[in-house]
Amino acid sequence: MKHLFIGLLAILVVNSTIAQSVYIASAAKNQVLVYRYSSNGLDGCGVRTVFMTDVPKGNNMGDMSINVFKNQKGEFIGLTKLIYSNIPDINKVETKGMSLSKYSMTNASGKSLRLNPTFKSGDDQDSLTTQASVEDSIDFLFDLASQKTVQVGVTFKNEKTERIFSMRAEKLEPKEAETLSKCISQLMSDGKK
Repeated sequence: MKHLFIGLLAILVVNSTIAQSVYIASAAKNQVLVYRYSSNGLDGCGVRTVFMTDVPKGNNMGDMSINVFKNQKGEFIGLTKLIYSNIPDINKVETKGMSLSKYSMTNASGKSLRLNPTFKSGDDQDSLTTQASVEDSIDFLFDLASQKTVQVGVTFKNEKTERIFSMRAEKLEPKEAETLSKCISQLMSDGKK
């Protein structure tokens, strides 16, 4: 009987840690990013996505970007960045950053991006950055650009719970989609940058 009780308790604990709420993010908009060296050679491609939520309370905004870069040696690097902010007054443009300890990203097929577990502070206040698998980054870029549903998880500092947001960004304009596709093709080609 004692073993049965311990087994049931273990199942309840595991199920409560696995079960997580998924929140729907609204007003997700994409912006195509193209990075160039000062010599005008292609350096990288990416997508920045801004989305709105009411989690944990009030008006909040997520600002994430996922990029693929090719360095001077010809090596490819995936890089992600996330900022999560509260908007105290929706009528003003001011935001208040909410510190994160980590984040996750999941593409449309349910595969989590392989992110480096070491997150660093980014150039922007309260931003976190980390490297990601190049292949996963490209898949995620095209999912965002083609209006597929992706997920982003955030963990606030001093909390253990990850809040997961599901989003489907507005469709890119045809010119923007073409710019992203050409950028990735040119970046991945063996020719000159």
